[in-house]
Amino acid sequence: MVAAKLSVLTLNCWGIPIPGLGSKDREQRMKAIADKIAEGMHDIVMLQEIWDEKDFKSIQLRVSSVLPYSHYFHSGFVGSGVCVFSKGEIVEAFNHRYYLNGYAHKIWHGDWFGGKLVGMNKIVYQGLEIALYTTHVHAEYCRDNDEYLAHRVSQAYELSQFIKHTSGGSDLVILGGDLNYEPVDIGYRIVRTNANMLDAWLEKKEWNADDEGYTCDVPSNCYTSKACLKLAPKGKRIDYIMFKSKSGVVMTCDRCYTTLGHIPNTKINYSDHEALAADFTIHKSSKDSPGATSPGYDKEQLLREAVHALDRGMDKVKQDKKIWILVGAICIALLFVTAEFNADIGYGIHTAIILLRVALVLAMGFCGWMAFIMDTVEMKGLIESRQSILYVMKK
Repeated sequence: MVAAKLSVLTLNCWGIPIPGLGSKDREQRMKAIADKIAEGMHDIVMLQEIWDEKDFKSIQLRVSSVLPYSHYFHSGFVGSGVCVFSKGEIVEAFNHRYYLNGYAHKIWHGDWFGGKLVGMNKIVYQGLEIALYTTHVHAEYCRDNDEYLAHRVSQAYELSQFIKHTSGGSDLVILGGDLNYEPVDIGYRIVRTNANMLDAWLEKKEWNADDEGYTCDVPSNCYTSKACLKLAPKGKRIDYIMFKSKSGVVMTCDRCYTTLGHIPNTKINYSDHEALAADFTIHKSSKDSPGATSPGYDKEQLLREAVHALDRGMDKVKQDKKIWILVGAICIALLFVTAEFNADIGYGIHTAIILLRVALVLAMGFCGWMAFIMDTVEMKGLIESRQSILYVMKK
């Protein structure tokens, strides 16, 4: 075959639609994102944090003349936020929702409501069958004390397993999205090792010394806070395009680069993340080419590290359950104590006690829900991930 060219782009669009609490300049930015994609510079575009399906439909309508095929992955209470636009025909779609995805009571983080998943599209383009995967993994809110580490490790392992077991037979395998892992993190290493993926940023032939690949919290982005810059003065590399090819197909990365930046004629950026793009050359070889090569991590040591993180997560669940039960017991005790009061103590105080008792009942129910339902679900998810990893370690 004549060498084929393929250009891929991924962008976390920061599209929280909650009035007053959502993403800044969302409507203006979504229109600008649609206009930019409609220029047709890329063959496949993967977007994350398109939480409002109306935004997806607006972008879909705007880009349909150049990217006629698209898919939105529906999941969770507010949707997965993940979607794909393609010049090649999408012939299949499938997804896997992660077992664990944060905590419902941490409303200010919001990951639990998003239904995080890995979405897969089989795309036929230029005579090639492409297994395309896109995802948005749970965020890391505190690097020094990551309370979601076990969840994020579990998601990385599920992602890598999903790719490994659903990509067979495809000429090309591409993963793009906001992985929320830095290159030194265990999640990044699990995805690359267990799914045997190559990082386009590291494999590119053309290097630009001015582009260091940082996609989040970069100094030039108008939405980057001073607090983030103190933690990471140059920003973070957490958005990725990874790839591999089957034997007999040679896939090389010519360029991988951050792009978009500021919206023309404005002082605002397209998103709080920078977009990442990669240009590939693909040709078939009569020789038995090896496809992707191992990233060079010690797989056994890596999996032991993952099991250790899951074990710590299970210990945390046990401790959390005890706390919820204790708080629930205190609520029950206070209900009994306040039951001794009667109307003779005065109307105002009596009303306050009634309201207190209602609050105690609600708190007691919430503690019971957390201790016996949510903690049980979390524990089962951790156990399943742990057992799955142990099977792989035995090979």
